[in-house]
Amino acid sequence: MTEMAKRYAKALHQLCATKANKETLYKETKQFRTWIFGSMELRALIDNPLVPHALFKELIQEICSKAKLSETLLNFLSYVVDQGRFNNIEDIIEAYQNLHHEENNIEKANITTAFDMTKDNQDLFCTFLEKYFDKSLILSFQTNPEIIGGFCITKGSKQIDASLQTQLFNLSRTLKGAS
Repeated sequence: MTEMAKRYAKALHQLCATKANKETLYKETKQFRTWIFGSMELRALIDNPLVPHALFKELIQEICSKAKLSETLLNFLSYVVDQGRFNNIEDIIEAYQNLHHEENNIEKANITTAFDMTKDNQDLFCTFLEKYFDKSLILSFQTNPEIIGGFCITKGSKQIDASLQTQLFNLSRTLKGAS
């Protein structure tokens, strides 16, 4: 992430006077990021240097209007377009979200299981981990059948490997060492 993206993110963060405004803007940036980068056509449009800035402004106004996004976000995005930085919008939004996470003691964690977990199980797992780490977490779940069972958690530089694959490997090493 570039220093420029961090500067723009900090400016966006400072536009919000209250915690409620910051929460609203955080949710809106998540929505906007999903819409813009969830569409291959929009992504191609953003990455095309021949597209005029006026078209980006129209696009942003249309998206913000239909999605009922705040005037604050619309004005900020328009400013980014005016400065010729819209091709960096993904990094700017990511930097903004990271600022929000820091301010609200939220961390990201990756969970790997052998099988898909139901939404209820994911929520239960999230509640348990938030109590364990004493932090709010944003979890991403992946499946890897090679771990056979159990789970692996990666949060920052910490890793907890409670997979059956690792337990079997450790047992095998122990048994080989005993003979």
